[in-house]
Amino acid sequence: MVQRLQNQVVLVTGGARRVGRAISLALAGAGARVVVNYNTSKAEAADTVREIERQGSRAVAVEADVSQPDEVKKLVAAAEKEFGGVDILVNNAGLFAPFEWDKITEADWDRFMNVNLKSQFFCAQAVAAGMKRRGRGAIVNIASLGGLMVWPSYIPYGVS
Repeated sequence: MVQRLQNQVVLVTGGARRVGRAISLALAGAGARVVVNYNTSKAEAADTVREIERQGSRAVAVEADVSQPDEVKKLVAAAEKEFGGVDILVNNAGLFAPFEWDKITEADWDRFMNVNLKSQFFCAQAVAAGMKRRGRGAIVNIASLGGLMVWPSYIPYGVS
């Protein structure tokens, strides 16, 4: 495979499972060094890192709740310490869970908005200074068809 991302450092939020894992593996396959962010999926993150290393690339798993600005700063600091900076940010982290519309709490609603929406802002801000300093960088925000067609019981997901 052509190593189009050779030596580029990519931070993938929610990079340990499902779509995030596929993104992490594909980017590593293109030559990137990958920071696999996770919040609750430590075992899956370790497995993703092992698979990336098996492919011949480098990776590190970093735990952080990307809905919390202080944790995002620590996540980016860990990426900078391990690899020297973040060249590409892939904002992929998201909550996906059903709720009965009349039973969802404000705290649940806020959690969806914070993880699925505000985290993209927090992460972009956290990597921006380094990207400006290096004169390059890219930010990719992942969205879902759930934003175009809201599924019953998944309203907070679709709105966010």
